[in-house]
Amino acid sequence: MEDFIGIVKSVPDGVSDAIITLGNAYQSFLRHLQAFTDQVESERAYVPGETVDPSLPCGIYDRRCNFVQMFRDNIVVLEHLAGSQTVSSFTPVQQAILDKPDSRICAREFAPSRRLMSQNFANLEEWSGYLDRVRQHFSGKKDDFFCNPSALGQPIPERNLGQAPHFWEVSTTCEWPSSSDWPLKFADMHALLMRVKEKNSLPGCGPLGIYLLCVDMVYYDLVEFPTPHEVAFIITSLRKGALAGLEVLGYLASESAHHKHTFDEVAKAFDIFKKDTAFLLSAHNVLDTALTEIDYEHALYLFKRSNTSGTETARQTLGKTYSIGIK
Repeated sequence: MEDFIGIVKSVPDGVSDAIITLGNAYQSFLRHLQAFTDQVESERAYVPGETVDPSLPCGIYDRRCNFVQMFRDNIVVLEHLAGSQTVSSFTPVQQAILDKPDSRICAREFAPSRRLMSQNFANLEEWSGYLDRVRQHFSGKKDDFFCNPSALGQPIPERNLGQAPHFWEVSTTCEWPSSSDWPLKFADMHALLMRVKEKNSLPGCGPLGIYLLCVDMVYYDLVEFPTPHEVAFIITSLRKGALAGLEVLGYLASESAHHKHTFDEVAKAFDIFKKDTAFLLSAHNVLDTALTEIDYEHALYLFKRSNTSGTETARQTLGKTYSIGIK
């Protein structure tokens, strides 16, 4: 894997201006996570798993400890990418994260490819010029490197660079809030974009894509960070990996044809899950104060996938530790 820091230093002028540098953001993230247990005495009063259904199978606590281990492995990789710590050797899981950090880092905002994202282009031509410069730097890469049809799971042919003019046209006809209203509340932006999707055809952009677009707007200070209830609403409405992650970790029973989880059930489970995780992180000398609701939702998805995906060889290599789901 080409060292990411080397990529940042090697990009041409014009592209580097659009890259968000890692340094301060990484250091802030790691500073919060590298704290000692005695700094979180308030969390110690919480009894983990106090509302777990006694009929759940054995091993739930072990899965939750493995979930915390996933965060600890991520810290090692993040420190390596930030250049703040030299690692002589990685565990199989850490190496698996390092091999594909874009899809395996829990804190998705720190994924290397996101450094090439930008915003505030005056028109489509300006954006196209930026894309041309990026293409020149990554010469030889096909279009699906820049717009991956399989980025959100199953490949969607309609998700491609050729849709850019249509999306740009749709964005210019939207009734956006006045400048004094920004940043918007997460739920308000999500509702607005869902209305846009219903009114206009947005090829390759379903409910999950809308949620992730709102997340991108959070990182550009256009939208406020979502509240726990807002994320619980997303988890309930999407009914995808994060919901299954809560089931794998024992915070929700498996859904059946006779019962689908309600918003209230998911909101309660998500709240308990966060408290349990904070407790276990503190027990491992790690603080969760830098983790956002977005990170927790993404981590649930990753953990669910790690317990249901991957080759048998990968599972044997990783042993009893959580599987990374090598794909």
